[in-house]
Amino acid sequence: MMMQTPFFRQVLILLFAILATGSVFALAYRAAEGELSFPPLFWWQLFTGNGAIAISGWVWSLRPGDLAPRFFLISGVSTLVFTLAVAGFSIGGTLYSAPLRAGLLMINQAGAILFGIAMIGLFLVYPARLPHWKRWLAAAASIFSIWAILAFTGVLTHPGVIHRITLTEMILIMLVLVFQYFHSRHDPRARAILIWLGGAVAIGAGLFIVTVAAPNAFGYAALVDVRKAFGFFLIIYLGCAAGLLRYRLFDLGDWAFRALFYALLIVLIIALDTFIILVLPLDQGPALALSLLIVTLVYFPIRDTLLQRLFKRTNLSDQRLLQEVINTAFAPKDLRAGQWRQSLQSLFRPLEIRLVEPRSDLVAIGEEGLTLYLPELADSPALELRYLWNGQGLFGPSQARTAQHLVELMRRAEESRAAHERGVSEERIRIARDIHDNIGAQLMAALHSHEAGRKDVMIRESLSDLRNIINNAPANAELISDMLADLRGETAERMAASGIKLDWPAHPGTSAILMPEHSQALRSLIREAASNTIRHARASRFSFALTDEDAQIVIVLADDGTGFDAAQFNTGHGLPNMKSRARLLGGEIRFSTEGGTRIVVSIPKAVSRTGD
Repeated sequence: MMMQTPFFRQVLILLFAILATGSVFALAYRAAEGELSFPPLFWWQLFTGNGAIAISGWVWSLRPGDLAPRFFLISGVSTLVFTLAVAGFSIGGTLYSAPLRAGLLMINQAGAILFGIAMIGLFLVYPARLPHWKRWLAAAASIFSIWAILAFTGVLTHPGVIHRITLTEMILIMLVLVFQYFHSRHDPRARAILIWLGGAVAIGAGLFIVTVAAPNAFGYAALVDVRKAFGFFLIIYLGCAAGLLRYRLFDLGDWAFRALFYALLIVLIIALDTFIILVLPLDQGPALALSLLIVTLVYFPIRDTLLQRLFKRTNLSDQRLLQEVINTAFAPKDLRAGQWRQSLQSLFRPLEIRLVEPRSDLVAIGEEGLTLYLPELADSPALELRYLWNGQGLFGPSQARTAQHLVELMRRAEESRAAHERGVSEERIRIARDIHDNIGAQLMAALHSHEAGRKDVMIRESLSDLRNIINNAPANAELISDMLADLRGETAERMAASGIKLDWPAHPGTSAILMPEHSQALRSLIREAASNTIRHARASRFSFALTDEDAQIVIVLADDGTGFDAAQFNTGHGLPNMKSRARLLGGEIRFSTEGGTRIVVSIPKAVSRTGD
């Protein structure tokens, strides 16, 4: 089992690299008879070659059964081979025999050609296997092998023939990437990988071609020492490793574009610098300064414009999000779910929106960026968006943040809407309760009044109270004694009309002042008690008593009627309304039905203040 683990496979790769590197040391040591010098470029070759095989070996050790990592590993081995051959020259090339130098040169060239063949095979099978990929690979391998053999045997004598082979391989690699793009154009994941891989290859291989391969292939001197330029291959390996392991796949496309712009910046500076030195009579320092100035004034504005055009679709303004939230949250209840889906369609343009089972309260990316999960909201089930921008992109962190922000705004809007609806409902209940307790009692009193003038006054007062109830108009604070005096006269008329004797002292014996809402609540409570006595109690007497104690005011309302069934307490509106009024006063209410009905209301002094 140990031999099948990624760790064991990686160790094997590293042991191979150590042995190959050690052979270079041994060869040079033997030729120099123990006296060796190690220039900086020697260590750079070791770093490049061993870095390439370490990266490719790591990817292969994680996915040894896949074809693409195998080609990637072959390319890493070939890079190690051609860099170590050059490294050998760096420490002992002048001491080697002519056949040994020719052999090292052939190993270097063969490794470079094998690298190109392996990379062609990699992109023929990844991210999708192209039709007839085996035939294409066999044809490419045969052509480049024959070309190399002709060069090694001296049939082709052009000094840049090997660089022409590698240049052709690089061009063929880019063509294969183009075919892959068209073959996988309907798969956003494959497109993201291709953009990233194409960018990595274009940067790494492109820099090597521009600085070394292309000049040598056409008989010109390399712009950069070939031993230094080998470092560009590490860009290819890092990019290919991220693409093969699908690391943060949803970000690969954006990263590729940005990396490509920076690579173009480097190439542009080098090209401008070279052009200025060749054309204008300037030294290297002024030429570099002029090229940097041109890049600053021309390239950066163009780059920023292109970036804004490429990535503007990911930037959604807060105003747009807020508008979508308002349209959804305050739509009619039966239309909210549809409006929510319409908003998501407008913002992200997914190819599909699915209903899914709730699994989290947070937005989450799924299937390597193909899907985006959104939690259920009050009137909409959990949803899954599939294929961003009509299948042209992957969901990434920026879309997830936008969606999470949208969900949080929706939740706040729903809370506000629910609070508004609760307020509306409570206001309706208040109006209904006040009409039941006050207007009903006053109109009943007016109905039983035998004096026409008094009846008109009571009806006008009822209409005025009705307007106040509807408008919730505040009144001024008033003495309890004044409020009770008016209520005493009204209750006396109602009781007299019903043949019930009223026992209500003319002076209640308190100087407390009630605030408007408390005064209204107490008036409504007493009116409801009187109405219940008139309608239900079959009583002959109704009494009112008030006691002003240190901490509270106690009011007792009683009649000598038949009482009521406690089991029927919550039926109707009367008694529950009285209990609600008592809570509004901050007090409590107690009912007793022995020998009639007795209601005791306790009001804390905290809801009132003492008058003069």
